[in-house]
Amino acid sequence: MKTLYFEGAGCFNVNEYLDPEFRGNPRIRTAFRNDKGAAIYLELICGANYYFKNLFVDACYYIKGDDDCNKHRLGIDRHGAATMYTTNGILCLLNKIGATFDAIEVLPSLSGYKVFSDRPTNNRMASDRPVAGYNFGDEFVPDWDEIHKREMVYELLCESEHRARPQRPSCVCLWVDEENPAKLRYHLPRTGQHGEFLTDDFLANKIKIN
Repeated sequence: MKTLYFEGAGCFNVNEYLDPEFRGNPRIRTAFRNDKGAAIYLELICGANYYFKNLFVDACYYIKGDDDCNKHRLGIDRHGAATMYTTNGILCLLNKIGATFDAIEVLPSLSGYKVFSDRPTNNRMASDRPVAGYNFGDEFVPDWDEIHKREMVYELLCESEHRARPQRPSCVCLWVDEENPAKLRYHLPRTGQHGEFLTDDFLANKIKIN
């Protein structure tokens, strides 16, 4: 089955009425190649109030590295040609773009997938530079065991901060290192602490964060 993965660009679990594949996220984005091999960036938004569950195309353009958002937009109506913000609606929209997929899924925040890459592009061949700034959702392979472990780390950090400051809600920033997915980076805004560690080291109690 050919699946296109999306990054959740909005907040997770804020819309309980969406298909399960969205994980409650009303704003999603990805990059992929269509059936002819052309690289495309796509960002979608779910409508609210009167436009509840309508699909809005916030960005859809070919990735060429030349002011793409303005110069290389695809001829897709912003309102998604009356498409709904559902799994079938997005699959139909992708089909109109010329990209055939069997399924879509919005990945968890600690999956390690994000569309815009942190990798430098100036050391790439000129022909590779436009796409080097993107990670492609049709190429990403989620490691569900690692995702589960990262989520355990996040919960443990939240519990630790809550114990230290029970009068305030937990505030923990945690994300996956792009070059080394076994490594997590963190920032604790309440104390200003920040750093990095290996997921397995933290779970084995080799890392202590106060």
